[in-house]
Amino acid sequence: MRTSYFGRYSGATFEIRSSIADLVALDNASAVNGSAVYVLSENETYILDTSNSFTAFGNLIIARTVGFGRWFRRSKAYVVGNHTLWYSVRSSIGGNSLFGFTPGQLLASSSVQPDIIVRLSMGASANAHRIACDNQGNVWVSSFRGAAVPWQVFKFRLIDILDGTGTVTPSITLTNALSAGLPQAIDHVNSIAFDKLNNLWVAGRNTALARGIVQQIPQSILSRDGSYAVVPPVSLQCAVGVWHDLEKSICFDGNSNLWLTSYYPPTPQTSKVLLSQRVVTDLALVPSVYWSGSNFAGPEGIAFGPTGLLWIANFDDNSIKAFNPQEPTGNPAPIVTITSTSIVGPIYISFDVSGNMWVLNYSNWQLLKFNASDILASGSPAPSVVLSYAGLVPLNGIDQGAGDFCFPHSPNVGGLLPSGQDI
Repeated sequence: MRTSYFGRYSGATFEIRSSIADLVALDNASAVNGSAVYVLSENETYILDTSNSFTAFGNLIIARTVGFGRWFRRSKAYVVGNHTLWYSVRSSIGGNSLFGFTPGQLLASSSVQPDIIVRLSMGASANAHRIACDNQGNVWVSSFRGAAVPWQVFKFRLIDILDGTGTVTPSITLTNALSAGLPQAIDHVNSIAFDKLNNLWVAGRNTALARGIVQQIPQSILSRDGSYAVVPPVSLQCAVGVWHDLEKSICFDGNSNLWLTSYYPPTPQTSKVLLSQRVVTDLALVPSVYWSGSNFAGPEGIAFGPTGLLWIANFDDNSIKAFNPQEPTGNPAPIVTITSTSIVGPIYISFDVSGNMWVLNYSNWQLLKFNASDILASGSPAPSVVLSYAGLVPLNGIDQGAGDFCFPHSPNVGGLLPSGQDI
C-alpha cells in the first residue's frame, strides 16, 4: 500500500520490498525524487535520487530498470560520504578540481571520468593539492602556492559536492597569518591531517629557512563558516639537520602521536612526535623517534594499515614498506615490502574500508589498488585495479602542484570527534 513519505521531497513515497531483487523488479518509473523503499532482506531503507546515475555497486547503489537515477542505501549522502575515493588536483582538464570515484568505479580498471567532478573556487593563485576528510564527510583541500606565500586550506561541504557537477565555493577559507615569535610562512604546503581532537595540522617547509614546519589550526575555528587569517597557536620546527624539508605526509596513530616523512637530504627521514611534544611552540624540536637509512629511500606517503603497521611509500626505489611503529630510532627493517612493475614513483597511499591499499604514482598519475590479501607478506603482486583518468594529471606537473587522494573517515587523518558542519 502506498503511503505519504514525510521527507524533504514533495510527492515522495514510502514502500516495503522483501529484497533488492524486488526493489528493482517492482520499481515504479513514476517514483519521484526522494521516494523511499524499506528492503526487508537488507534491514535498510533505500532513497531514490532521480538526477544521478552513479556507477552501480552491490547493495550501496542500485541501478534501475525503469525511470531515471539510482536507489542509494540510506541516502546518496551516506554512500558518497562514506565510500568515495576523493582526488584533488589543479588538473590539466578543468583547473582546480575535486574528483569522486564512487564505489562501483573502484571495482575494475578504467580510464573513464569519475562519477563526481566539481570545480573548486579557490582563487587564481591557489593550486589544489593535499586532501583530507573530516568525520562528517566534508572535504578539506590545501593549496600548493609556491615560495614565500602563506598556506591556505579550504573546506568543501559534503552537501555541496554530492551532485558532482558545477563549481563549488568553500564554506571555510583559512590563511596563515604570522605573529611575533613564530617562523616565517609555510610555503609548498604538502600535507594536512586532523588529530584526534579535530585540530587540523598543516605541514610544509619554509624555503627561505630551508626548514620543515608543522602548524596547528585549532578545532574551534573549523566549525565556523567564513574566511580566517589563522595565527597558529602551536608551530613546530625541528632542530637543524632533522627536518631539512618536511613537505611530504603526516598522519596520527591511535595514541595521537604524529608521524611524518621528510623526503629531501641531508637525511630523508620518518619521524614520530609525541602528543606531549605538540602542546606549545617548539622551534628546535627533537622527535621522540626518527628513522633513516637504507630502508627509507625517498619516503613520501605514509599511512597506518588495518593491522597496525605503518606503511611508507618510498619514491626512490619504487616500493611500499610496512614497519612496526614500536621500533626505536634507527634504520629498522620492514615487516612487509611490496614492489610491482606498476609502482613507478609512488608518492601517496591510503587504505579503503576493506583494508585494500591504494597507491598514487607520480610518474604516470595512476591510482593502483592492491588487495588486502596480497599485501600480507612481501612480494610483487599486480594491482587489481588501475584508474588512469586523464584529469588526474596535474597542470604543468610539479610546478603547479600535484594530485592527492583519500578515503572518508580515515582514522589516521580524519580526526575522531565530529568536526565541521553536518549535513
